[in-house]
Amino acid sequence: MALTTLYVACSWLADALEQHRIDDEALNRTHSGVVSALRSVNPGAGEEKRTVSALMPPLVSYVYEVIHKGRPDGFKTAILSALADATREVPFWRPLFGLVAKPNREINEAQAGGASPPDCIVEVARRVVSGTAQTSTSEQTRSALKIIANCCADNNTNRSIIIERGGIEALLEMIRQGREYDLVIPTLYNVCIDYDDPPRDTVGQPLISLKGKTAKGEEADLSTAANRAEQRLGTYWSPHARLTSFEILLNAKDSEQVSAETLADLIEMASRIALYETRDFVHKADGDGPSGAFEIDTTADIVQALLTHGFELAREDIDCRASMCQAVLNLLPQPDSRDIIAGDPRLVWNLIHLPLATDGQESETDDANEDEQPLTPYREAFLKTIYAVTAVGPYHQVSGCESPLIRNCVATLETGGPRDLLASICVLLTNSVITKERAEKLVKAAPKLPSFLSEWLVMTTASASLLPALNLAVRLALCREGQDAFHQTNMASAIAVLLASPPSQVDSLGLEIQSDAVVVVRLMIKGRMEYLSDLVSTRADGSRTYIMALVLSLFEETSHAGTKTEIGRLSIEILRTLLSPTSSSSSTSAVTTGKDRTSRVRVDDNKAESLFQSIFPAQQLPPSPSLSTTTTATADSNSNSPPRTTIADTISWILTQSAVNPPPDDPQHSSSPSPNAPSLQQTEGEAWFGLALLAAFPSTHGSIRAALARDDFRLLTRLREIASASPSATARSPGAESSLPKGGRNDESAATAAAEQELASSRGRGPGSRDGWDPRYENIKVLVARMVQSQSQPLSADTNPSGPKPPSSPQAMEVSAREAEPEPEPEPEPATHVRVRAVLEATATELGLA
Repeated sequence: MALTTLYVACSWLADALEQHRIDDEALNRTHSGVVSALRSVNPGAGEEKRTVSALMPPLVSYVYEVIHKGRPDGFKTAILSALADATREVPFWRPLFGLVAKPNREINEAQAGGASPPDCIVEVARRVVSGTAQTSTSEQTRSALKIIANCCADNNTNRSIIIERGGIEALLEMIRQGREYDLVIPTLYNVCIDYDDPPRDTVGQPLISLKGKTAKGEEADLSTAANRAEQRLGTYWSPHARLTSFEILLNAKDSEQVSAETLADLIEMASRIALYETRDFVHKADGDGPSGAFEIDTTADIVQALLTHGFELAREDIDCRASMCQAVLNLLPQPDSRDIIAGDPRLVWNLIHLPLATDGQESETDDANEDEQPLTPYREAFLKTIYAVTAVGPYHQVSGCESPLIRNCVATLETGGPRDLLASICVLLTNSVITKERAEKLVKAAPKLPSFLSEWLVMTTASASLLPALNLAVRLALCREGQDAFHQTNMASAIAVLLASPPSQVDSLGLEIQSDAVVVVRLMIKGRMEYLSDLVSTRADGSRTYIMALVLSLFEETSHAGTKTEIGRLSIEILRTLLSPTSSSSSTSAVTTGKDRTSRVRVDDNKAESLFQSIFPAQQLPPSPSLSTTTTATADSNSNSPPRTTIADTISWILTQSAVNPPPDDPQHSSSPSPNAPSLQQTEGEAWFGLALLAAFPSTHGSIRAALARDDFRLLTRLREIASASPSATARSPGAESSLPKGGRNDESAATAAAEQELASSRGRGPGSRDGWDPRYENIKVLVARMVQSQSQPLSADTNPSGPKPPSSPQAMEVSAREAEPEPEPEPEPATHVRVRAVLEATATELGLA
């Protein structure tokens, strides 16, 4: 029954105290005076509050005398028990047993040191708990804990008495000693929860949030992520036991007296101070050496405690997992925390399992689904954390293919598990592959891994799970063993499924997935001409899916710069592989000359042309203005429909991006070149190289001229700038002399050989590795030579000037059949193309190629 008036409250406390007396005449007189004063409060007099406030100092003095002056334990116990019962039965006493306002720092220091008599009943209870008052029984301590817990519930003034006078530290010491778990942990929770003062440094200034400082610099706003009580809770360190508060709290988890959920909440509250710029995790310890005291950084102890004992607590009680997840996330902004986790495989393994309600085992029960709900917000955050943790050096040292951690990862993928766990394991495997040798070893150690990835990409729709799988596929495709495995598992078909469903342009994760999917395709066929046929897959109904048609449609639909760039790089890689020395007899060998070399080139040209036409079916169409009206392939249309975009468009887009802010002068001769000049040269050089390779196929020359003419001849102007800026613009370079005939004209095989020479240069040296060498200039020479050579021998766009024999492959047979059909009357060449022809011929003359 609630007591609602001060009169009834005073009467209740008077009755409770009056039952206890002692054989001490002086103390009894004080006792009687306190009881009489409580009974003197008259209802309706209008002075109840003032009268009761006046009663508090004598009551505090009386209680302190009882506790402090060695009275019999039974009497002490009775008085403290009566006061504790009053705070439970009569809520009005809770604020009255404390103070009206928060005391200042000087008062708190005097009270904490015992230099002044206690100023309230809560302070008396604090002294009992901290051991500065003469108490000797568990009952008295338990009563003091009840007083503190009840009086601090929803009362920040009373909380400040405990917080600023060492009360939190005293409560933690009780937990360390294993005393009164059932009361001390709830009391500590009541003291710390929702306190309204921010954390402060040693001079009393509020701390700055690490997140705020990272985002806004020194002008960051103060964060309210933690409070002053949580600061004291999270930064306590027992100098005798050398234990942090986290370790002290977690050591109590196995007691039957402890509420695991309340304990986990306290640990999460303690972790919030880690979100601030503080050295409170560094403590001074007394040493025996000549230097005396030394510093101990306890960050590693805290992280290890959370991911070992804290992980056990979360595993044993599902209700604790959300709190433990947040505690771990809170610790990560602290310096070295990621390195600490990354260097310990046990901590890494526990980290990826922590946000999983099923502990790594699939479950279809309703209870399991309910358990998942509170953990859902932590999944994405933990996946980002795992990316960050495994990207640092210490992880690379413990994640070799023979390590138990990686073996566990492989075994888990082979046996299956929750989607989120498998995504995290993909991240662990991805970041363990830091060299090509590691990629080779992983493919050999986990032969089922490529098959798993191919199936995963088809079966999974969640972006957060797709991206880690694609990241891993990228790493594995860096080695030949990975390329072979992906060929055998038909990874290209899985990628085609992804590319057929482009994401929304505001889905950042989806855009990253589509970009990585293109990267996987590029790496799968890099340098492997025998795998180029994977780019044309056959469906179950016998129809074909042209991956490059999907890619080109994606190029048209997406506005994501990264994806467009990767599509351009894929186009270049396909051309490079088609015309590489390993797949063509037109090598740069000086001993391969004359008729033998020419016959070999013709044979391989047939093969390259056939593959080119099968991979890029749309490129067979005559380049003309009508091409822009060709139906675009979309996710809902036939993937074999030719898109408007050409290969030249994808490569030239890289040039338009790299030339947005070109250096004012040629970087070779600028007195103060831009810091980005070398990378600009490389990027542009690679794109010009791609166009030079594309020019090996005469059927593409119309699309190349269109790309050079687009945007008011932007790229053509850029070509002229680079050619004119070179000191060799008016003279042939040694490379040009060796690859072009004296007459200034060249046949197809010589042009291809020149491109291959430039390939060896552009891939083997950086722009700064040889004085005066510019990859852009060198590759432009090859492009101009091929384009001008074609212009000097006008042919229809779909006719091979070298007259290759009809190829024997089925797809080539289809091409040949189409070529045999009557051609429509050629359309007049656009005026823009005529201008491009003229500029290219003039450039060839300047470069000494004509």
